[in-house]
Amino acid sequence: MDDMPMGFKEVIPDQTYPSKWKEFIINAGGTQSTLQDIKVPERAGGFSYKDSSKHYTRNRFIYWRITGDVLELVEQSLEINLTGNHVRYKFQDTAVLEGLGIHEAGGGTSVVLLVATVSSVHRLTFPHPDLIHKKDHLSSHHPEMSVPSIFAEASQSAARDPATFHVINNASTNSMLPHTSASWLSANDDALFALAYASGSVLLLSMGSSHIGLVTSAELKQTSVINRLWSGFMPEALRSRAGASGNFGVNFGSGGEVAMGMVMHPIANETFLFCLCRDGRLRMWSTAHKECKLATYVLEGTAESGRRLLQGTQNHMLRKAVSSDGNTVFLGAYMCFSNECAFCVLKPVLESGIYQLIRLATIYAPEHDLVDFQFSQFRLWAVWTVSDGSMLVSSILMELGEGRASAQRSQDDWEPAILETPPQGLLFPWSPANEEGVDPTTDPRHAYLAHIFHPGRFPLAVIAKALAVYRRVPGGGLVGQPQESIPPAAVLRDRVSMAVDSDIRMELSGECGEYVAGDEEYREVSMRCWARLLLCCEQYQEAGARPMGLVPGDGGLRSPLALIRRSQLSLFRPADALEYLASLDEPASVPPAYFASTPILGKDPQVCSDMCRVVGALAVLEKRLPNGLKAAFECDLHRLRSPDSAMAHIAHALLCDSSGENVSDLVLDPCAPDSFWKCLEDVKNMYAAMLMLLKALTLDHDQPNDLILEDPDPSSSRVMMSVNYLFSSQLGISMIAESLHQIAVVRFSMCRNLLLLQHLILECSGDGVGFGGSSGAGSLGPLIDEEHVNGVRSDLIPRTTLLTQAYLLLKWVTETPCAPNPPPSNSLENSLEQMTLLRESRPSGSRVPMVHAAQGRGGAWTLAELFLACEGGQHAHALSLRLLDRGQPSTSLFSCQWHTAMLPYITLVGQLIWPISRNFIFPEFLLSSRQYVLIQEYVRLLQSWCEWNSCSRKFMLGVALLIGGGECDKAYDLVVQAAEGVGTDHFMASALLQHSSKPQKGLYPNLRTEVECGGLSAEEEDPPPSARLLVLYYLQVIKLFDQLGYHDRVIALAKTAITVADPHDPDLPTLHSIMFREHLRLGHWSEAQEALVSNPEGDRRRDCLRQLVTALWERGELRTLVNLPSGVSAAKGRLGGGWRRGGTIRGEEEEVETVLEARARAIDLSGSRTSAGHSYYDFLYAFHITKGNMRKAACVMYEQAMRLEQEVMGCRDGGRSWSWALDKRARCLLACLNALCLVQKRYAWIVKPLPRGEASPFQDGSSFEGRTPKRHRDGEEVLQSRMKRQVEVLEYKDIKKEYEVVIARLKLIKYNPDHATVTGLARSEEELLGELAKAGMYDNALRLGALLFEGRTDCEWAVGILETAASACVRLLPNGPSSGFACAGTEIGGSRDSMSAWDMLADNDLSMLGVGDAPAVSLSWKLLEHFVNKYETPGQTILHKAVATKILSMGAFLPHWLLASYKRRDPSELLRIFLEAGRLSEGGSLAIECVWAALGKGTECWGLESAIHANKPQLCLPHGTFHLYLLELGDATPTDPEYEQLHKDLKDVLTLYLRTVTQVSVEMANQKAKLASG
Repeated sequence: MDDMPMGFKEVIPDQTYPSKWKEFIINAGGTQSTLQDIKVPERAGGFSYKDSSKHYTRNRFIYWRITGDVLELVEQSLEINLTGNHVRYKFQDTAVLEGLGIHEAGGGTSVVLLVATVSSVHRLTFPHPDLIHKKDHLSSHHPEMSVPSIFAEASQSAARDPATFHVINNASTNSMLPHTSASWLSANDDALFALAYASGSVLLLSMGSSHIGLVTSAELKQTSVINRLWSGFMPEALRSRAGASGNFGVNFGSGGEVAMGMVMHPIANETFLFCLCRDGRLRMWSTAHKECKLATYVLEGTAESGRRLLQGTQNHMLRKAVSSDGNTVFLGAYMCFSNECAFCVLKPVLESGIYQLIRLATIYAPEHDLVDFQFSQFRLWAVWTVSDGSMLVSSILMELGEGRASAQRSQDDWEPAILETPPQGLLFPWSPANEEGVDPTTDPRHAYLAHIFHPGRFPLAVIAKALAVYRRVPGGGLVGQPQESIPPAAVLRDRVSMAVDSDIRMELSGECGEYVAGDEEYREVSMRCWARLLLCCEQYQEAGARPMGLVPGDGGLRSPLALIRRSQLSLFRPADALEYLASLDEPASVPPAYFASTPILGKDPQVCSDMCRVVGALAVLEKRLPNGLKAAFECDLHRLRSPDSAMAHIAHALLCDSSGENVSDLVLDPCAPDSFWKCLEDVKNMYAAMLMLLKALTLDHDQPNDLILEDPDPSSSRVMMSVNYLFSSQLGISMIAESLHQIAVVRFSMCRNLLLLQHLILECSGDGVGFGGSSGAGSLGPLIDEEHVNGVRSDLIPRTTLLTQAYLLLKWVTETPCAPNPPPSNSLENSLEQMTLLRESRPSGSRVPMVHAAQGRGGAWTLAELFLACEGGQHAHALSLRLLDRGQPSTSLFSCQWHTAMLPYITLVGQLIWPISRNFIFPEFLLSSRQYVLIQEYVRLLQSWCEWNSCSRKFMLGVALLIGGGECDKAYDLVVQAAEGVGTDHFMASALLQHSSKPQKGLYPNLRTEVECGGLSAEEEDPPPSARLLVLYYLQVIKLFDQLGYHDRVIALAKTAITVADPHDPDLPTLHSIMFREHLRLGHWSEAQEALVSNPEGDRRRDCLRQLVTALWERGELRTLVNLPSGVSAAKGRLGGGWRRGGTIRGEEEEVETVLEARARAIDLSGSRTSAGHSYYDFLYAFHITKGNMRKAACVMYEQAMRLEQEVMGCRDGGRSWSWALDKRARCLLACLNALCLVQKRYAWIVKPLPRGEASPFQDGSSFEGRTPKRHRDGEEVLQSRMKRQVEVLEYKDIKKEYEVVIARLKLIKYNPDHATVTGLARSEEELLGELAKAGMYDNALRLGALLFEGRTDCEWAVGILETAASACVRLLPNGPSSGFACAGTEIGGSRDSMSAWDMLADNDLSMLGVGDAPAVSLSWKLLEHFVNKYETPGQTILHKAVATKILSMGAFLPHWLLASYKRRDPSELLRIFLEAGRLSEGGSLAIECVWAALGKGTECWGLESAIHANKPQLCLPHGTFHLYLLELGDATPTDPEYEQLHKDLKDVLTLYLRTVTQVSVEMANQKAKLASG
């Protein structure tokens, strides 16, 4: 039996945007004359896949249109989006015949298309969906992703392949052209074509698939040999008369065997051709034996047998259907006669080796023109055109099966489908009550553009054609060039606006001069021009809506799926009970048993019968009420007027106007009261009938908690995969959204009319006043008693009012256009989109929203469509799966078949949008899709009446105002007000409990149970919100405000949360930290300190203190930072307490100091040179200086200097970094020295930590002398070898040494920047002194050396320095050497210019020389003299020797001061130096002077205490040196007289010295002897 007794309703999905066609041209040998010789009617048809168990073949079909020589093929699916699914074949100058066939072949690997034209047959092969989707189980395919259609790979080369077509030689058929055809794909994959000719013959072609080009043909002629002979010998007139008498009175004229319709189908492994001929016979041909197996009259055995019937205006039609098991074929013949038409359903059977046709049904057709029909085993569908040009789609129930007798059905048994009525004109939706429904305050341009470009109303192609006609100038061409391609919607919208504006200006200029017109006249002209354009659009829309054919749904079972129009495709869906009743002219005639399976209507047949009568009365009201009144009522509702108040006014106005008391603009047709009364006069229980109707109108079936989703069962994942694809394509989404809109419009009208009826009852009750103003039979009073009147007032009217407002919202959702927003473009938007509370209630495993698919379609969507494409479809699928798992009786028929699943699915989607429910999915979708303006309108429509989720809506509105409009003040007020619903609104409570970062099972378990189980509802008394939930809620809101940068509101929200929080709430420290952070961002330092002190968690306080120090530092609030400890202490005092330890306030200075030190040690010193602001170390130095802690200040500066040496100077990144680091380090060391100078001498030291690699055991055991030995806990003494020295004590002098080294390096870099590339490395002290000496900075080098080698007893460290200085002095002499020593790239002394001398002297301190205007050379020698005398160790001649040796080696003479000093310190060494230098002349003279000094002549000049004397101390002279001189001079005497004289003088004086020594020795001996004897 048919499981959809409520009929069907047409749905036109959105086809606004043009499709992309792939076009191919095939030349099959036709000519222009061929196309003109035959006129083939425009036909359309379809094909559905057999296997409906797979999502990619379920609800998927192919339809085609045949127009002349053009074949259009389109593949559509309600489940998945297809790409490349539009293909157009143009058979050049060759008309395409009816009889196109599509077959699944190759075991599910290919789809074969068989096409016959008047001159060719074609076999086109495409991949089967099974082949395309064979790897779907290996990949994660989502419903929103597009998949290729079977036509995606179609190509021109494939269509022109010679193996795919065959050209017919029409010469064998007397050059006649075929007018219809049939095709079939046999079991052995051979394509069979049958072409019917006007001569009565049929050409049968067989095209094999295995042999290319192998085509066999045969001609099928007269049914028997006798008939052929009879037609050859008998005159035509007699043949006609005999034929007429032999056809049971049916007069077809000549050509009775011409086939009007043909089908092919196999029976018992043999393919047969069934031909319905003009003579009314149905002939059955065997394609294998080429002979006629059966020829019978279709009308034989009916009431028309024997009657004389004339051919009607239409040809006969033949269709076939297959049983649900696929084993039985049914033939449906449409017989058209002049007086009546009928459908005959036959079944061919084989009995006793003879084929027969069993008549199963005879159905008489209405008196309309048949366009197409399709039938199945259970129902026959037909498309008609009525005499007025309109269309009619009707169906009739059949029960075809084995062994059933022939059934005969009359015209009254046809059930018309509910067709979509085309829009007639423009009725402004929000208009006051007037006849035309035009609001004078509405801009016509805005209203008409919104109406014309409303999603799904007019295709862009229709608008473009209408615009082209509208712009046509009388007597001329088009204004502007027409576009070859359809422009985008935005461009077309601008063109339409410009064209109409131009037309308005032209009319105004013609009537009133150059643009001079009043407002009223301009509005009138504007309305006229826009209405003319709209009329053009409607006319083109009507032309494109002409029906062409039907598509059999689900493989030909039960019902058609689609109606093919000339330029549109409309689908059919099952109608629900209320839609079915509203579409009937007499609902009261429907028996209650018809609704036995309907949950609400089938409970009480008597009440159901009364309800049908009430619905009939409402239908009368719908027809009689003027459009202005309807528009006024809807306008009042949009203006938030209560439906009860608005309808009471209308009812009172209607009654007063009907009785003649007042004259109102809102009038009823005079016939309406009588008709209205006739519908209600048989109602027995008006109250119960209206109550049943209200329950049927309630979309959630009084179970608002059923739409709350739990996590789906993992065991049902396989079923979920299939359900997830249900109606998920763009076509399916559009169909569901449009169906929901149809239901909303019908039910809103019923609610409105029911509310009017209820108010009319109240107006008429008590006084018996009727519509006509008289009492008695025409009144409504007797229909309901006084008790029920009170029930109407107190119960029914509030319910009806609530439903009216709910369906108004549902209607608004399905009508309102919106544009899908692109994905988030930055991290802020993305974080806002994924914010808590917004996406936590989605079903697990939900797929990604179809935003990309929505943008790909282009243009605007309705809110319902976008909702279905995103969250709505996901939740509807999850709910569908849950209903299937529960096995509820109402969903026992719910499956993935479109005819059983569509209506429950539409109901589920409507319930998701239904405002009288605990679910909050639709508002969440509005926010997640960033429809902020529509959120405001949504909340506005609900705020005055809907108590469900009121706080959640306030929250959503606040978020929308905050994110979309930046109105933080309004948003703040709304989110604070929304906090009341944390414990009552399911959305807020469940989302908070689910998304809280901390487990909540131990907190308020009863509240969690109530929230999860649906124990809290808007109708119950609101319990006080939990403080814990409020804190969680405010934390989420704070996060949102913080992301958008509204810090003042974050502070206010945190204060509110702290106020309501429990003292032991675990998030209380977080709230205090948030307050502190926001005060910090705003620069509220004192408030930030108070928030810091108020935090009950110690770790949080320390974190906040670090943040405060950092913020003060970064903003340059150094004075505040210095006074921070005192500020924190003051904040503690203001708060009346603090954290005390030992009775005193904790030391804030130590905390601040610790934070500053940590920040200072964490900063990268290498980047401090380029960063703005101050250094943490400098500030710490100032901080400690301010507090009087000099040693800590010194430690800070030394730590900075040490880090500069290790981190910056150790990097090889260039000399500039080294020079900067050296300078900074010098300043740090100097500051350290200054701080230590201010400390008592015994405390002027600091501790330096040793690096890990330098920490080593004490090597010297004496280091532990005087110290107490270290011991373990058990008393065992720690061995000294295991102890490591980890710190080093630095005194003032140690730091001073480091400072001088740094200063020396800085001077080197300043003297020559090239030194920065080498001095940045660690160098020895001796090398540094040498570099200073080379640079001519002798004074610095010597002072640094004296400081570095302070503990040494010798002055070896100064030898190299003074040697360099001596060399420089020698080079400054006028006759000094011209080349030699170079200093840092610049020769000192290399040039005898005095400027070089002064350059050298400038780097040394000359103040101690005490000279005035002395020349540079003299000052240089004076400086050398000063250095030698100052740094020579007393009693040593190391420096004298080095200087003298250097001077003598350079060939210069020793200066007098050096000789004099050297003679006093070590004469013998001086003589040896001269001897080694080869200076015999000078050395010999000095040797002679030395001997004379010993003899008493010049003794004081040689450092001798006295001359040789018996009473003086002993005196020793270097006799060995003297002898060496004698030897050298002796060897040189022959060559030089001077040496000869020196040799003589030295020998003489030595002789004298020896004689004197002998004499003195004798005297000393005598004196000793005397002393000894005495």
